Amino acid sequence: DYEALDPTCSCEACSNYSRAYLHHLIRSGELLGLTLLSLHNITNLIRFTDSIAQAITDGCFSEDFAPWQSDSNAHHTW
Repeated sequence: DYEALDPTCSCEACSNYSRAYLHHLIRSGELLGLTLLSLHNITNLIRFTDSIAQAITDGCFSEDFAPWQSDSNAHHTW
């Protein structure tokens, strides 16, 4: 597969390397593969937390990220 890992992501791994090459790096035990996937994961974590922050700012966090909060009959232990 010569597509990007995630076409919507702008990290180093997705911008410059194919899924096939990343697969090769991981299967070969190359540290570059682990580094690129770590950069991708960090980028996604930042994107996710930014979207949470935006949802809080927009006042729609409970609709977008925490649907259990609107269920007043549920009793959760977390």
